[in-house]
Amino acid sequence: MTDNKQLKILIVEDCQTFRGIAVQILKGHDNILTDTASDAIVKFRSKQPDITFLDIELPDGNGIDVLKQIKEIEPNAYVVMMTGSNKAKDVESSINSGAAGYILKPFNAEIVQRMVSEFIEKNQES
Repeated sequence: MTDNKQLKILIVEDCQTFRGIAVQILKGHDNILTDTASDAIVKFRSKQPDITFLDIELPDGNGIDVLKQIKEIEPNAYVVMMTGSNKAKDVESSINSGAAGYILKPFNAEIVQRMVSEFIEKNQES
């Protein structure tokens, strides 16, 4: 895998502004968008994304619960949590549930691209 490979990226974010920012940052990749927990699971199963950026607070559920379901479907799934909350319990729950990383909103291009680069590096090693 090379840095210029187009990745399938699932963006689960209920805030249209942050969803738009993520799409701009991840331009050039195959971005799959959703704004609910229930649709996130459906799209994860059907699209099998390389990376999932997952909001914790969704209108129909908790992103940490979605993360746990994703990990049951695909234990090696690369999921990065996104949230405006920096509560220690949210960070700890995310990491303990298998998240590859945690991004606080408002996020910037550098941190999102760093998570993509870490995914690419991890997969070059395996």
